[in-house]
Amino acid sequence: MVMAELGLPWNDLFEHLENTASPQVSLLEVRPAAAKGNVRISGEARTVGALMNYVRDLEAQDAFEDVSIQEHQVESAGPEQSVAFRLQARWKTHS
Repeated sequence: MVMAELGLPWNDLFEHLENTASPQVSLLEVRPAAAKGNVRISGEARTVGALMNYVRDLEAQDAFEDVSIQEHQVESAGPEQSVAFRLQARWKTHS
């Protein structure tokens, strides 16, 4: 199982994530579940709209499908708000 995971296209995964980079979204954790072909992404977005745009941008990448928001929470810190989120996507380049 470890050898199979080492053979996965990790650079491709990170390149696709970099292609969706936005100043409105910060990724805090990327957790591939290689055996299932999924990836979980946790982060914070400045607004709900920024989060929805990020989901749309992930779905537009060839590497991901079935992107879904698993949970989200609007957090307030003084006058600023952010949206903490956890997403899950199917990693299509997984083989």
